[in-house]
Amino acid sequence: HYATFMIDSIAVIVTYNRLDSLKEAVINTILQPFSSIIVVNNASTDDTQIWLDSLVDKRLIILSNTENCGGSGGFYTALEWLSKNAVDEDPWVVLYDDDSFPNDGFLTSLSKISSRYSSRKLFCSLVLDSNRNPVVMNTPIINNPEYLFDTIKSLMIRKSYALTDFSRPTDVKSCSFVGFIARKSLLVSKLELFPRNFFIYFDDVFYTNILSQCNGSILFHPELVFTHRVNFRKAHSIQPVWKTYFYVRNMFAFYRSYCPRWYLVQVIPRLLSVLLMALKDSDNRSKKIPICI
Repeated sequence: HYATFMIDSIAVIVTYNRLDSLKEAVINTILQPFSSIIVVNNASTDDTQIWLDSLVDKRLIILSNTENCGGSGGFYTALEWLSKNAVDEDPWVVLYDDDSFPNDGFLTSLSKISSRYSSRKLFCSLVLDSNRNPVVMNTPIINNPEYLFDTIKSLMIRKSYALTDFSRPTDVKSCSFVGFIARKSLLVSKLELFPRNFFIYFDDVFYTNILSQCNGSILFHPELVFTHRVNFRKAHSIQPVWKTYFYVRNMFAFYRSYCPRWYLVQVIPRLLSVLLMALKDSDNRSKKIPICI
């Protein structure tokens, strides 16, 4: 009942306590001709596991963590499983969160684009919100500044480091995991460098930056389209405030690798901005979540 053309591909979705979002993501994924669909349940405390167990589709592979290890731990669980389990040849692996999903025809587009750019092993998608606007938090990074001037420029002029023209294929240095696509062999080749303990924030740009350094740039293509049901307020703040710790800690690690000579120039203005957001949202400080670090 799937499209007549099948590209060898594996979807990887990580979830924690967002069952309504997960249902939309999984249903939209099942409707597309992925070879396999891996869902990592990060020890959800709602009815996620019950719902996953009720699904009947031979392509589904459910991996259940005993502790919530965040997005980074969840993606590591999936990649480690892929590294240890034989799959046919070298499939494309598509990563995304439980509040996002590939749009209709995604795999048809991937088939055409990967054939057109046959030497490429890394792609990233155009990520749109529910209003069909590009999601800022999923914007790819196009440049790694090496000199002080370039570093300062990247803080002042967004288009000097982040993608702003979403209408054409563009080489980028790193991207989010929402709609990131890689050949399985390359994706797991640097698994020892995967920041599995980041929990949340920067794990995606950190690891995709490593992969692009090893295998050339990542190709952003506007015909590869994802929908991300991002909450506008949460996209412009860090809520609950406990997430601030991970944001700040991981920010230092990422920019130290991304811009080693002048990383403090990148970090300090962002740190001040984060602290202001944390103070503004201090009413959420008491909210807690079970995690493993």
